[in-house]
Amino acid sequence: MVDYRTSISSFDGLGEQLLHTLEKYYSGANDKVHLISYLKQILTTLDPFLKKILFLVDEIEYHEIIRNKSGLGKVIAALDRLDPHENRYRNRAREARIHRFGKAFQAVYSERNIVTHEAQKRGKAEIANLLQNALVIYVYAVFEYHQEITIQVRV
Repeated sequence: MVDYRTSISSFDGLGEQLLHTLEKYYSGANDKVHLISYLKQILTTLDPFLKKILFLVDEIEYHEIIRNKSGLGKVIAALDRLDPHENRYRNRAREARIHRFGKAFQAVYSERNIVTHEAQKRGKAEIANLLQNALVIYVYAVFEYHQEITIQVRV
């Protein structure tokens, strides 16, 4: 999905940026300096990543959001399966405790701008935790919209 080319230039570099950062995170040095760099890359890629998913699943809504110059909150509202207040696993209590999407989402969404500017003040464990929370959002978003994304990418 991240490598799929669209007519929107800000989406077409996602593969190189995100995949390169993930490769470095999982195979490279993980001292605080590197973790801060990875965190900034992953958090700044979240906005275009979710916009790309919206573009693939509802292009009309995507263009409406862009036309109105709305922020990430509107993108997430349009991607209604990503509601951090609801849990699609709520009927299966054991799974709901395992998939803490809402908690991960709030940690990343509410602090994404602050974290990128003030990451130096965070401890290594806190940075690593925010990185993991951000990755939960990426994986969960693709999981929730996998069928629609697959249809669009194959067309």
